[in-house]
Amino acid sequence: MKRRWSRGIGKLPSSWRTVTGSVRDSIRVRVEKGRTLEVGIRSLTAACIMFLACGDPPEPEDPTQPPNFILIVVDTLRADRLRFAGYEKNLSPSFDALRSESVWFRNAYATSSWTLPSMASLFTSQFVSDHRVSNWGSRLSAEHVTVVDELKRAGYRTAMWTANLLVAGRRGFADRFDHYELVEHPKFEGGPPLTEFAFGAGSSLTRHALEWLRAGAAAGVQTPFFVYLHFMEPHTPYLCADDAAAECEPRALELNRKVLNFDWYLDSVERELLDELYDAEVSRMDAALRTLLDGLEAERLLENTWLILVSDHGELLGEWDMYMHGRTLYDAVVHVPLLVRRPSGQPGLVEIPVSLIDVAPTILDLAGLAAPGSFHGRSLRPALDGGALVERPVVSELMPLQASLDPRQKHFVAVMDGHEKYVMRSDGVLQRFDLASDPDERYALAARRNRFEELLEAAGLKFDPAAYTSREVSKPTPDMREGLKALGYIQ
Repeated sequence: MKRRWSRGIGKLPSSWRTVTGSVRDSIRVRVEKGRTLEVGIRSLTAACIMFLACGDPPEPEDPTQPPNFILIVVDTLRADRLRFAGYEKNLSPSFDALRSESVWFRNAYATSSWTLPSMASLFTSQFVSDHRVSNWGSRLSAEHVTVVDELKRAGYRTAMWTANLLVAGRRGFADRFDHYELVEHPKFEGGPPLTEFAFGAGSSLTRHALEWLRAGAAAGVQTPFFVYLHFMEPHTPYLCADDAAAECEPRALELNRKVLNFDWYLDSVERELLDELYDAEVSRMDAALRTLLDGLEAERLLENTWLILVSDHGELLGEWDMYMHGRTLYDAVVHVPLLVRRPSGQPGLVEIPVSLIDVAPTILDLAGLAAPGSFHGRSLRPALDGGALVERPVVSELMPLQASLDPRQKHFVAVMDGHEKYVMRSDGVLQRFDLASDPDERYALAARRNRFEELLEAAGLKFDPAAYTSREVSKPTPDMREGLKALGYIQ
């Protein structure tokens, strides 16, 4: 990947960085006759940062060639675990290199905190309570219009490789693609994910995808493509680093067993090991990303390809004495990384909160296609072109997973409005958090129900309490159950 540091945020004058980072909530601008106008600082700062980070206007792509798209989903990757996002350990040189050539949406949110509803939202550009692909037995039906369907109708070749069983087989994702592969470990035999055999490694997934892309290039295929890659690192099981001492493996095996059995009373030594194992998974994914990026560059595929990297959700690593994901809507599990690399490699930074439902309409817009009427998200192209986005609330949801409510499920709905976050707990209590002063969501503030509902409506969602308390759920098929067991979701 070519380096373009001269246009990056790192070259801004230090005084400019200080100004954009020091103002918190709003500024007051004096106008005629002593009156003042209050301006939301997030909207203003986002526009300023986009201008400053990008420098010159983005270089235009070739209008004569339809662009390619590669969508990379890194399962269970927290937004705060990458070096460019402020993590102190240097685990992510490949992620960081990609960030240097991408627009980084710093405040991107998943629509849910586990894979199936989150990915259904990404593909359909709908909220979870609209598409209802939300419990163990759910599948994406043929009636759901997806970004894949629209691209295929426009003549795109489509291909999918996944190591995650939740979007494989009968779930309704795979059968939309021209080419599909579930990448499994050669020794996978089902059962609890306590070993490295639980799913295919990122290195294997990368190899399969690059072989397909190289074959098309060698054959001179000119048809544009849309490729979806779903990696499983750093999802459980948390594995030892490749260079770890021999005693790490039995300790990791026991720790995975405890976490997946909801034995969450971990001591300080176990918590430290869990952090180390998660970091090792991020590092392992970084290596797979490096191989992918090098392969794409070697085939010159980056010259006309938009690269989009995102996570479906994050992970709890002991916050609130909880682990894994899928039961809360804390930022640790819904705040996700989102990088968009344009073919020219022009970097940028966007502070305005955005949602996974915005990814599909953005892809169609960049392909020169109109979004279908069923899409609820908005295109992020204005920000990618160096402009600003209008700020609007972002929603995350958790619908009932099974007939009886899981006692570990803490939340139903969360709505983010700038640094303000409303959360409807599963016991009906409404909470409000100020993420600017309380990023760990420890201190709930007084919350107004009418304000909460106004924000949901502004996001395009009408609050219906019955949708979150209903126990009408689909039962998983036998093969779905095996997949859920393999991922540790059910015992």
